[in-house]
Amino acid sequence: MLGASLLVGCGGPEASELSVEEQVQAGVKALQIFDFEQSREILLQAQPKVDVSDETLWTLATYSYALSAWHDSPPVEENVLVAKAALQELIERYPQSLYASCALIDLGRMAEIKDFPHDEPDVETARGYYRQVIQEFPDSDMAVRATLNLAQTYAQELEESSVRQAIQLLEERLPNLDSGWVGLYAQYIAQLYAFYLKDHDAAIQPYLKAVDAGLPRASDGDVSLWQLGLLAEDVGQAMTAARSYAKLIDAYPRSVYTTVARQRLLAIAEQNPAAEITIPELPETTFGR
Repeated sequence: MLGASLLVGCGGPEASELSVEEQVQAGVKALQIFDFEQSREILLQAQPKVDVSDETLWTLATYSYALSAWHDSPPVEENVLVAKAALQELIERYPQSLYASCALIDLGRMAEIKDFPHDEPDVETARGYYRQVIQEFPDSDMAVRATLNLAQTYAQELEESSVRQAIQLLEERLPNLDSGWVGLYAQYIAQLYAFYLKDHDAAIQPYLKAVDAGLPRASDGDVSLWQLGLLAEDVGQAMTAARSYAKLIDAYPRSVYTTVARQRLLAIAEQNPAAEITIPELPETTFGR
């Protein structure tokens, strides 16, 4: 979901003193700071005043209103239905707009997850929305996100055939991804092979691709490098494991895995003396740092 990160605006003092555009921007500003109740109250009044022919302002107001209604707390069925209706109207009026692609993904998530008590998830409907994004916006970031969401609906079934279907969806799009997405896709493929299918051999290459492309989150990159090292050792690829452990030590010197990674690296070096593996030194640590 592109969500509130797309939205920019600035609010004003009193709603009665503001133009319609300023009221919309005030609602967007509340949405940006996750004040969903305030945003919904402002946009409930402002969105109907926006001229439908003003695509830029109307789509902004309508999409923002839908998000605020959907995420308002506590979640209630009425607000979710309001959000769905707003998103569907946006898609019908401006089917090629950026917000339409976002709205389709959001409708997919609404169908896929439990939004309020007694809400029943509908995974097949969710998949339909994700496929619609992929078909109608094939070269967009939204299609990349929709493919990931679609794959996850299959992976979460935990059946081998479904997990393989998820992998196929990801692998088919992987060659056409911008560099920013490659690491995320490749890492997810590797994890599906390793932890869902227990196929450690198949996990190595996508893990290496993720490392080369850039792991998607620096905060857990050490975990991925540690996992790659263990998997590589498990399938007999000692040099791949050694490179992964060495990279972990260099890139994440204060990780909880650094010491044990160095121990495993020392063991690999001892078992493979001809490889002349360089062992990185552990960082010096001082209190308060």
